[in-house]
Amino acid sequence: MRVREILHRDGARLRVSLAAPESGGGPTIRLSDPEGLTPDIVLLDLYAADLLAGFLMSARMSAVGELADERCNGDYPLTLRLCAPDGEERVEVDQPGARLLLPRTLWDRLYTELQLALAHGRHLREAAPAIGLAPYEARRLLH
Repeated sequence: MRVREILHRDGARLRVSLAAPESGGGPTIRLSDPEGLTPDIVLLDLYAADLLAGFLMSARMSAVGELADERCNGDYPLTLRLCAPDGEERVEVDQPGARLLLPRTLWDRLYTELQLALAHGRHLREAAPAIGLAPYEARRLLH
């Protein structure tokens, strides 16, 4: 498993974890609050992670009300929206049973971590079957 924590000087935190495929599935990216203040964990397949990365870039160039919601119907369905529930712009990641509000201060770092996780995830998806690794052995490709 590859785990990275994003910490902003204002105290905002986010954990980004990439897990190797489980029994035939694809790699999974998990977003969570490392402090446990929000118990929700959002799960992303590579498709959803790509959409979130693109949505973060669009959100940087938009104001609330200018960006349409984005829906993903992949392995882990979700809705992305730009909102300002307390006057501070946030990207909401809404999944059945889980919801994260990502403050603007984390967007750039999260975008970067998603790009790195996506590269590792694509490598896992493509390399593990090609070299005949069982799912549990594929975890060795992560650092």
